[in-house]
Amino acid sequence: MIYYFDSVYVIGGLALLFLILLAFLKFMKRKSNMYLLCFSVMYIYLCVVLDLTQFPIYASEGMKAAMGGQNVWREMNLIPLKTIVTDFSMESVLNIIVTIPLGFGLSFLMRCSWRQIMLSGLLVGGCAEAWQLLTALWVGFTFRHVNIDDILLNIIGVLLGYGVFKIFRNVFQWGYKKLETNSNAFLSYIKCVCDDNSDALLKWYMKNAEGKDLR
Repeated sequence: MIYYFDSVYVIGGLALLFLILLAFLKFMKRKSNMYLLCFSVMYIYLCVVLDLTQFPIYASEGMKAAMGGQNVWREMNLIPLKTIVTDFSMESVLNIIVTIPLGFGLSFLMRCSWRQIMLSGLLVGGCAEAWQLLTALWVGFTFRHVNIDDILLNIIGVLLGYGVFKIFRNVFQWGYKKLETNSNAFLSYIKCVCDDNSDALLKWYMKNAEGKDLR
């Protein structure tokens, strides 16, 4: 049996979760419409990552036999940098690329520091590898190897994405005075994001836990 991402159960479950989160942010957290738009884009992005890293799921006795039974333990890598040094490939590059949007986009939802961005990469990468392990234990084999180096590459990706956001923030703030933003909610929101994530203001918020959320 093969489980695909576009099955009615997966899509339906993710859609229901999205609506619940959207309602919570809108009515409980009183988030702005622009915030909800950015959240929606981030949610779709994470769904794409889920599809790329976890699906399809093969639950077949024939494939299990072809793989030689449960292979997750013997093919797991828990030694940092082992495959990066000896077997850096296009797959390694893709593991970096896939989390660059996370590092760039997270600042549109919350105030971020380099440490928080790194932790987000650790969380997403760790969850992806953990889910692959659980899937392998469930179906009895895996063709996606659990690899700690994938997590390290994911962290590199989010840090690169955050670096791109820093460049974007500086360029946007430099050119903002030349733009007409009084009647443009989108540009006004971006300015709020860039101002909230400026280095000086971020340091102030780190020292004052009760900073009011301007979004």
